[in-house]
Amino acid sequence: MKLFQPTSKIPVRLKNTVRSMMLMDVTTTVSEDASAILFPWIIFDGIVQFHSAEIPKEWSTVEDKEFLYEKFNNLQRKAMRTLVCGYFDKLIKRYPQCSNKKMIVLVNSDYSEPYWETSDFYFFRTSLYRSKKLSNEAVLPYLYYKEYNKQPELAQNELKPSIGFCGSIVQGIRKQLIFAIMNDERLNDNFIGRSGFFHSLSFQSQEHKQLLQKEYFNNLRENLFIVCCRGAGNYSIRFYETLQAGRIPILIDSDISFPLADEIKWDDVVICKPTAEEVIETVLDWYQNRDLIEVQKNNRKIWEQYLSREGFSRRLINRLPDIIER
Repeated sequence: MKLFQPTSKIPVRLKNTVRSMMLMDVTTTVSEDASAILFPWIIFDGIVQFHSAEIPKEWSTVEDKEFLYEKFNNLQRKAMRTLVCGYFDKLIKRYPQCSNKKMIVLVNSDYSEPYWETSDFYFFRTSLYRSKKLSNEAVLPYLYYKEYNKQPELAQNELKPSIGFCGSIVQGIRKQLIFAIMNDERLNDNFIGRSGFFHSLSFQSQEHKQLLQKEYFNNLRENLFIVCCRGAGNYSIRFYETLQAGRIPILIDSDISFPLADEIKWDDVVICKPTAEEVIETVLDWYQNRDLIEVQKNNRKIWEQYLSREGFSRRLINRLPDIIER
C-alpha cells in the first residue's frame, strides 16, 4: 500500500524547525491506488501556535486555572482544525480524486487533550492521555532524535541497581520518583539536575552545548535503569532515547499510552507503575529475578524494529488497511 504525500511549502517562520523524517512508502504523484494521504510535514507545537488566534490580554488576570485550561484547549483544537482542515480543503480542490481518502497527520506536540473525532483524519500524536484517546488517535514515537551509530554496550549488574537521570527535575511525578530513589539505600542513583528543559537552556557556546549533550548520553550509557517520567507533555523524549541506548525506562504512570501496544509487550520492556514505591520495588524484583542483559538487548531490538524512523514507517504502512477502515 502507498501513501500520497503532496509537495507543500512550509511557512517561512518554520523552515528551520520542520524537518522531513518520512521514510515511508510514499508517492508525490496523486493516483487512485494511493491508500491514504500523508500530511506533508510533521506538525510541531510551533506550527499550531503559528495558526493560533491571539490569546486575549484579559486572560492574564484570570486566576481560575480550570477556566484557562479549557480556553487554551479550545484554542489548540481550533488551531489544529484550521491547519489540517484548511489544507485538506485546498488539496481536494486541486486533486478531486482525494476527496474520499483519509489523511494521516503526524503531530509532535506536548498538547495531550483530544482533538476531535472524525472519519476524515487519523492523528498519530507524541502526547495524549490513555483514558481520553479517541478512535482516530494513536501514539507517535518521538522521531526527531540523534541516533547512536552503533550497537550500544550493555550495562553490567553491580551490587545495587544503578538508576540514572540527566535533566530538569521540576515536573511533579518526575521529582517524586527521583526523590524516592535518592532516599532508598538499596539503590545507586546517578542524577544530574538541570535548571530547565534542554532546549530552554542558555548555552555559553556551541562547545558548552555539546558538552552538556555528551554528559546526557554518558548518563544513559552508564546506568541500567533511567527515570523517564513525563515532562511538559504526557510523554518523554528520554523514554525513546533510553530504548535506543538499550537501557530500561522506569516511570510513574501518568495515564500514559505507549505506541503499538498491540504488537509490543510493554510489561517486559518498561517499568511503569502507579506510585514511586511500586516502581522501586519492581526495579529490585527485576534486578534479582530477570536476565537484564537480555532485557537490554530486547529493548534495543524493540526500538530498531518498531520505534526508529525506519521501523515505525514500516509499521504504519502495515497498519494502513485498519486505519482506513476506521
